[in-house]
Amino acid sequence: MLNTGEYIEASVASIGDQALRNLPRVGSLDQLTHADDTLITFTDWPQALAERYRAQLSS
Repeated sequence: MLNTGEYIEASVASIGDQALRNLPRVGSLDQLTHADDTLITFTDWPQALAERYRAQLSS
C-alpha cells in the first residue's frame, strides 16, 4: 500500500474552487466498489455519489 497522504493533500490544495475543494473525500475507487461490481453487476454508486456531490455544491 502506498502512503499517498502528501500527494492527496497537495492535489486537494491545488483545486481552485473552494466548494469543490471542501467536499468530503471518499477514498479510492476500490473502497467504493470491486471490479466485479463495475464490470458485472453495474451498480449505481457512481450516479448516487455524483448526485450527493451536486447537492452539496448547490447548498
